[in-house]
Amino acid sequence: MRHSLLNNLVLIVFVFCGVIGAEARVVKVACVGGGNTLGVKVVGGERNSYPSYLGYLLGDGYEVRNFGLEGGALFGKGAYENTEMMRKVTRYRADVVVFDFGGSGEQGGAVFIEKYRELIEKLGKRSEVIVCLPTKGELRGDVRKLVKSTRTQVVDLSVLNKDKSYFVGGGLLGNFGSAQMAREVYEKIIRGVDTKFDVFKELDVSGDKVGDFQGYEMRSFTRGGLQCRVVKPRVAVKGRHWIWRARFFGHEPQFDKAMLDRGWHVVYVEVGGLFGGPEAVRHWDVFYKMLTDAGLSDKPVLEGMSRGGMIIYNWAKQNPEKVAGIYGDNPVCDGRSWPGGKGEGKGSTGDWTQCMKIYGIDEKSAKNFKGFPIDGLERLAKAKVPLFHVVGSADSVVPVKENTDVLQKNYEALGGKIEVIRKAGLDHHPHSLKDPKPLIDFAIRCVGERVNYSVLAVPSVEYRGGPAGWGGGTWWGQFEHIQKMVDKTPKTKLVLLGDSITQNWTGWENRVAKVSGRRAIDRFYGKYQAIGMGISGDRTEHLLYRIKSGNFDKIKPKAVVLMIGVNDILKGRLGEDIAAGIHAVVKSLRKKLPRTKILALGCFPTGKDKTSWNRRQSEIIHEEIKAIGDGKYVIYKDLRGLFLKADGSLDYNVMSRDNVHLTGKAYDVWGKGMATELGEMLGD
Repeated sequence: MRHSLLNNLVLIVFVFCGVIGAEARVVKVACVGGGNTLGVKVVGGERNSYPSYLGYLLGDGYEVRNFGLEGGALFGKGAYENTEMMRKVTRYRADVVVFDFGGSGEQGGAVFIEKYRELIEKLGKRSEVIVCLPTKGELRGDVRKLVKSTRTQVVDLSVLNKDKSYFVGGGLLGNFGSAQMAREVYEKIIRGVDTKFDVFKELDVSGDKVGDFQGYEMRSFTRGGLQCRVVKPRVAVKGRHWIWRARFFGHEPQFDKAMLDRGWHVVYVEVGGLFGGPEAVRHWDVFYKMLTDAGLSDKPVLEGMSRGGMIIYNWAKQNPEKVAGIYGDNPVCDGRSWPGGKGEGKGSTGDWTQCMKIYGIDEKSAKNFKGFPIDGLERLAKAKVPLFHVVGSADSVVPVKENTDVLQKNYEALGGKIEVIRKAGLDHHPHSLKDPKPLIDFAIRCVGERVNYSVLAVPSVEYRGGPAGWGGGTWWGQFEHIQKMVDKTPKTKLVLLGDSITQNWTGWENRVAKVSGRRAIDRFYGKYQAIGMGISGDRTEHLLYRIKSGNFDKIKPKAVVLMIGVNDILKGRLGEDIAAGIHAVVKSLRKKLPRTKILALGCFPTGKDKTSWNRRQSEIIHEEIKAIGDGKYVIYKDLRGLFLKADGSLDYNVMSRDNVHLTGKAYDVWGKGMATELGEMLGD
């Protein structure tokens, strides 16, 4: 390919986009498809379409063009290849092309597959190619058949089905669905690929059989008398990452399949009958060397279902430096529980006899045996290997309280981190999760490639159909309205920057404080011509975009009050990620306004219960940003206590019953709470 001439190649193609990075040149990405690519159901025009949002995410160094065609299909009347849009994308000569065909209005079958292949060959001849799998329907199978025999990359859009708000009817994506589609493509692009790597050419195996696993090529062979399998992606991700599965290969495969779609390898060696004992560990040592010698990364993510938990932990405890992370699914963590049956579980007499033989123990010595996964976790904890368990709370085969609960307690006591998803009321089966996204996120986080969207400068795609928040309209309308306020108030000395909680100082329309006004902002800050720059729904990434894109270009206030983060929490983001976003906002403000002083407040409390997940994320945010102040230009102040009772519960005299917003009287409390610091900043 001509891209072999480019340095620092970064490739990805998602439903509409692709990317390649090269020195000192713009990477051209073409998004090709039908109505979803064009954004026919997106409110706010082209700049809220999927390709546009992808361009915001990719940032400088990339150019993303939208070649979507309303009603675009692969054959029949109005076939894409016969349109002016086809001629335009051909002339564009993109580095990356993202295809998205297969909507509900298209016909499938052999003709569909052949026409799709022809289009990819024509437009992707000199480009990297990414093909998007439709969200649902029979055409998903046809698109999989197409990509199975090619080296194209795949983005599976079925992940969008988890949220009904992504769709607006007829299978078409609205604003939020288009933005999520862009994120999926973006992540594909930034992680890059290794187009030349083929693990099957590097493996030294004899008698291997070629097979298929979920549409991907698989090799099966025997090593040391054990059955082994290796499945490769169509194009390997740049880091050559892999999932090492320990038990029940092919059972509940959604996680393995999702990682193959992301360019990871999946491998397996059957050692279930060895119960994670010394012999099983030796076999894994041999298998690990074989795969890493073949070029796979030196730190796989281990996956163990049921008794597979015994080998993943016992091997990892001896090789903590070779493990990126561990995912246990209803895992056996104590052999005395299963197969021993010494607790609440039924156990398995024959398996327990074999297990004791393998470990060289008997009924008496088993009582104090320390060779099962629950013990000896010190090296894993010291190496900071992350753990993730999925368990059925009513597991009668491998009782949670005898296995995962004990391991969790022991690991956390050593300072280790473990996440546990508890499936309420479920038994040992079914394993895994219907939606594997939490598992995908964990695996990607283990190898250091999880994207923190809180630190990316992107606009919001939100819109309001009624009066809530903005009086109707789009986020862009509010962005431009603030810009007009800035243009009319060049001598402002104070800016209040944030989300809806900040917006409520003024409301969405009259954002400038007046000396004669009756609002809290007028009483406190009228003489400074303070501007309220809160936008309902905003998160840290939106503030970063606003700072970068004009809202602060024509003013030089003496002070900025920054209060942000609650919408990030409500989005399900982690406190440490949100804190990183706040740090990024402060850094961006300092660069844009080097003489302006910043009062950083973090975010106010949210979540009715002080032990809730939301409240914990707020705690983490403040733990992470309390050292953000430099004593001169940046001051950190924690005002959360103003809105809490002595027992840590929300004070509904000043907090709204939605557990997020403030009451009207709270703005006087807020203003008095920061009066000293702000007075010094403003020269009072």
